[in-house]
Amino acid sequence: MHSKTKPKTIKPKDEDKEQRERFIKAARAIGVDESGKEFEAAVKRIVRPK
Repeated sequence: MHSKTKPKTIKPKDEDKEQRERFIKAARAIGVDESGKEFEAAVKRIVRPK
């Protein structure tokens, strides 16, 4: 029988948290759209409608 154990969760390192915060700050500084509307508009321009 296989034992049912929970997979270990990986906790982010402090370095990862700092990098994530820098990434978010930089994204906000350049005005990245978090809603995905800009991405959807770009995809619609390059993909043929079904």
